[in-house]
Amino acid sequence: MQYPNLHDLFGAYFHQDCFDDSPTATAVVELYVSESPNDEVRAAAQELRDLISRTGSEAELAATVADLGCYYLPTADRLTTRAWLDEVVRILDGKER
Repeated sequence: MQYPNLHDLFGAYFHQDCFDDSPTATAVVELYVSESPNDEVRAAAQELRDLISRTGSEAELAATVADLGCYYLPTADRLTTRAWLDEVVRILDGKER
């Protein structure tokens, strides 16, 4: 698997019922950060930077994120997938743990 830490983040935290426990996508990412070891959070951030830099179109990026198990659609919050993923990287990088 090319992005194992992203698969964990998106598949385990952005499942179909993710907003039953967390009110926003930001809160879901923060939950992941609070429950995951530092090295996994850092690895997920690096994998996400790699994914963003290697993926050209918005449609391809959205499809890849969905393939990683993510049920959240950033467009529901008036964001592009790329803009949302940039924010996820900032959250992952910004946590002093």
